[in-house]
Amino acid sequence: MGKTIRDLAPDACTGCGACFNRCAVDAIAMREDAEGFLCPVIDDAKCVQCGACELVCPVLHPPMFGPQAPDCYAVMAKDEVRWVTSSGGMFVLAADWILEHNGFVCGAEFTEDFRGVRHAVVDHWTKLPRLMRSKYVQSDTNTVYRQIKTLLDTTDKPVLFCGCPCQVAALRNYIGEHDRLYTADLVCHGVPSPKAWQSYIDDIWDVKMGNGIVSNVNFRPKDKGWGNSISISISISKPDNSEVVFTEGRSGAWYTAFLKAFSTRVCCSSCIYAKIPRVGDITIGDFWGIERHKKELDDGKGTSCVLINSEKGRRFFESIRPRMILCERQELSIAISGNGQLSVPTWKNTDHKCFFTHLDEHGFNKSLRYAKKEIMDIGLVSWWYIVNYGSMITSYALYKYLSNQGFSVGMLRSPDREKYYAVEETNALPFARKHYRITNFRRRENLYELNRYFDAFILGSDQLWNYFCEYSHYYMLSFAERTKKKIAYSTSFGHAHTFFPEEIKEEVTVYMRELDYVSVRETDGVALAREFGVDAVVTCDPVFLLNRTDYLKLAESAERKTGGGFILAYIMEPTNEKMAALTRLSEKLKLRIVTIVDRQMDYMKKIEQMRDFGILEDAKIEEWLWHFANAKFVLTDSFHGTCFAIINEKPFVSIGNVKRGNARFESLLGNLGLIDRFVYDAAEIIEREDLIGGVGYDTVNKILNSERERGQNWLLKALNAPKEVMLSTLDIIQRENVKLRKRIYELEAKFDKLVTRFNEIQEKV
Repeated sequence: MGKTIRDLAPDACTGCGACFNRCAVDAIAMREDAEGFLCPVIDDAKCVQCGACELVCPVLHPPMFGPQAPDCYAVMAKDEVRWVTSSGGMFVLAADWILEHNGFVCGAEFTEDFRGVRHAVVDHWTKLPRLMRSKYVQSDTNTVYRQIKTLLDTTDKPVLFCGCPCQVAALRNYIGEHDRLYTADLVCHGVPSPKAWQSYIDDIWDVKMGNGIVSNVNFRPKDKGWGNSISISISISKPDNSEVVFTEGRSGAWYTAFLKAFSTRVCCSSCIYAKIPRVGDITIGDFWGIERHKKELDDGKGTSCVLINSEKGRRFFESIRPRMILCERQELSIAISGNGQLSVPTWKNTDHKCFFTHLDEHGFNKSLRYAKKEIMDIGLVSWWYIVNYGSMITSYALYKYLSNQGFSVGMLRSPDREKYYAVEETNALPFARKHYRITNFRRRENLYELNRYFDAFILGSDQLWNYFCEYSHYYMLSFAERTKKKIAYSTSFGHAHTFFPEEIKEEVTVYMRELDYVSVRETDGVALAREFGVDAVVTCDPVFLLNRTDYLKLAESAERKTGGGFILAYIMEPTNEKMAALTRLSEKLKLRIVTIVDRQMDYMKKIEQMRDFGILEDAKIEEWLWHFANAKFVLTDSFHGTCFAIINEKPFVSIGNVKRGNARFESLLGNLGLIDRFVYDAAEIIEREDLIGGVGYDTVNKILNSERERGQNWLLKALNAPKEVMLSTLDIIQRENVKLRKRIYELEAKFDKLVTRFNEIQEKV
């Protein structure tokens, strides 16, 4: 039993169609994948396991390449030829020679409706224009390899094949070496998706076409010169015989998606043919940058770059040479400097997936905006940038869950940059840059710009409404327009009371009432939200939206992993009582202690306090997760430490933290039937033997799974529900009143700064 094309990884497939053409029993069909690229699909009922498809694959079995330093030429055809071609006319010169010798030319043409590109064989100069000009869409080779083989086997005429290097390699593998087959590989920047092209056309249709039809597409019009030819011109014929021409330049949507590799095939970023030596008899491309070397070699009408890669290619080139108005040999390095894909593949864009994720639902232009980060589904407001482990992991969990559901999410930068971005050298921002798409920094007065880029905004849990942590109307989504979906998910007041001063309660009321959906993390939060006229429900903390396996994957990348059995102590506020409790636990359980302390405040002081308790300094979030997953017992005064003890099904004790708020502990543990694992004073741990025992997690997990599902359903329902904008006159007046007072405050602050500055200048004078 031979190998089959299944041995090729899907992301490595070029869609060349060689396997489809080779299969003698028609067991292979070329089908579109999710991104619209053709891929081979094997019918097991027909497959005879002969291995022919695998042998002909140009990725698994590249054919012999040409010389390491091919001769390089700058070439120009006559002006009238160059005007109707994309570059210097080399392809037309080569094709004309073949047709004059009664041969056949195979190249890419548009389908009749201009919604696709395919390879076709022509035998007359009147059909040649269909194959001329660049086409920035991957072509369907269909059965042309079979057709070319038949022509070579049944006639004595020459055949010219022009295509991407992978297609040229596929043809060479399919046919083998043949003295009447001439191949020209193109300098290829990657192949865009046919589905993306169709979506692009549909977007134009909606805006420009009405009931017209596409009558022509020109990817490289030269009306502004060859140097400015990276543009697109689409002619649309109307029923009244009028014509509309849609044009777009290099910075337009189609070329942006192409040049930034949003729309190109994944394998193009690892192409084995984007290099020298080359695979065709000759290589054809634009001689970009030639004017920097020799000005007269660019007359604004197009200059081709031609590489000679075989003796057959040299004979062919010399036969065509008399037809050129310019043919000048150049240094190969000059060609490489202007054509990157002569040395390296096109780059891989990490937002490629984002573009195609949205393409079916949102169309080309909006999907491109998503991929360019100009627009995303959700802007997430959280404390992701703070070094507190709980803040980091709850932000990660919500971001990851939303991303897993297919939403594009952007982490919003806090306007308090000076205050929080001192953590640049800690583990918060490196982790964030690795896992999030982060917006640019904006000052408070410019936050309204975010409305251009997001369809919805979510407050991402934690104690964002705790007045003692950091009250800011930013955490009320004050900058978000009423037309945007505004959601608070499991957001916390942190205490059983709000503590908001009277002078800002009106402001809080206005902003909270503008939230479309509100869920809180603690039971007490429902009553507190009601004080502001808001109906809220309780949902689980975002860390419970993910499964334990999600965190284990992250934890596996930890650099430091403590061996053997140990007690994990995750401590926010070290005290003598907690240290005494740890000592007692260590003696009873006969386990060593590993301690991680919170980094947010007084970090070095905490390190010194816990120095004798196995301190793990500067633990990264991955290491934090790993130690929760592998501890034998957990002692913590942290809410999120408690959460991860539960997620990892560990025996644990949670110690109350009045300063940071006990309501969240009581709500979580009471709901899960684990309130007996909670103590208000660490001294209780020494006295209570029952706290050392294990936890029955069967019942806990049933409740937790139910809460997880309820939280997920609530969040998805809130995101998918239609946005209703209903503003009463009172709503408008109240919001404008708040805005006005805020503006007055800002102006007063600016005035104070000016007065201070004026006084400083006066003193110097």
